[in-house]
Amino acid sequence: MCDTIVTAGGDHAFFAKNSDREPGEPQFLQYSSDPARDFREQPWLEARAKYAQKSYRTLAAIFDEFANPYDALISRPSWMWGAEMGINERGLSIGNEAVFSRQKVPRDGLLGMDILRLALHNAANAREARDFITRVLEHHAQGGDGGYNGVLLYNNSFLLRDRTEAFVLESSGAHWASRQVDRASISNAYSLREQCDGADPESRDLSSFKRRYEDRLFTMFSHGNARQRFTSDWIAREPAAVSSLMALLRAHAGGDGSRSPARGTGSVCMHTGQLIKSETTASMIVDYGRDTTVAWMTGSPHPCVSLFVPHVVRADAGPSRLHLPAEALAHAREQAARSARLAADYPTFLGSIKALRDEHETEFLRMVSEGKDAGAACAACQEMASEYYRKVDAALARA
Repeated sequence: MCDTIVTAGGDHAFFAKNSDREPGEPQFLQYSSDPARDFREQPWLEARAKYAQKSYRTLAAIFDEFANPYDALISRPSWMWGAEMGINERGLSIGNEAVFSRQKVPRDGLLGMDILRLALHNAANAREARDFITRVLEHHAQGGDGGYNGVLLYNNSFLLRDRTEAFVLESSGAHWASRQVDRASISNAYSLREQCDGADPESRDLSSFKRRYEDRLFTMFSHGNARQRFTSDWIAREPAAVSSLMALLRAHAGGDGSRSPARGTGSVCMHTGQLIKSETTASMIVDYGRDTTVAWMTGSPHPCVSLFVPHVVRADAGPSRLHLPAEALAHAREQAARSARLAADYPTFLGSIKALRDEHETEFLRMVSEGKDAGAACAACQEMASEYYRKVDAALARA
């Protein structure tokens, strides 16, 4: 379960996503400057037989068809090559959503997250990414088991954004439809209800892609329609800004993120419950400014208690310029444990941590917006974030 948003205002365009996955599944930030080596050596891949024997094998059979010329900053589950969301060196951002179709989903199909990462490494902009993904969908079966411990079979929708254009792309098997948008959000429900500006030959004359393919029962349990309405209403009424998108990604059950976390799939900031085994495991906001593109990443679950930290995005950034931790997976586990404790002890967060976090984010926003060197400003923010985490750990030790 996830939510992805694009909006724009003034000189800025924005992309944002909450990645909702199973609790306990590690997800970490990685700057991939050599996707082929990552694929061959699998330095982060956890042993997940269902992936290695099916979707990974399908991906391996076609991987060499692609040149993969572009580096990308991605947030990805540890057990697969693909990514939940990311941005490449050319400024292309992509997020995907699980959508539930009446068509059967093959267990050995390409995961949407693998398709997403392939597009980041092979497309220079949103229009190229739309065309790349639709070619993959038409020639290779999508599907696979996207669950970490449980089983999750689904089709995919994508939201694609670059500095000047954005597209919603929804699919069911080899069928797809797309629409160019200025402001839009997608969730775990099909959203294209009218004729679109692009589609496969069989879907071109459909009056509603959603009505033709959606499995209404699965979609009802996902609460995707309700979350999509909530995020759409938010971006229609709120100013397009990083701070507003932070608040949106932190929203609980239709609220503003300031109340104790509601449990279940009705919240944009999702917390697992007794019956609902899904939670927000990572968050990302991309700000396409006049001169610089900055990705704000939590690198941890529960955005309501997490810190958004900026990373500059440009072709010469490279891993060292992004200042990502060398031991990304170990760092992700540490971040996840900290966020889980803060979410479980929300009064402590509200009483002694929230003001400190908000102070840091306000300063980060000032430094990035006023700094002449965005790379240096982001590096300074990342150093300040490390100090913030030490203070949080100390506060938790006293609690």
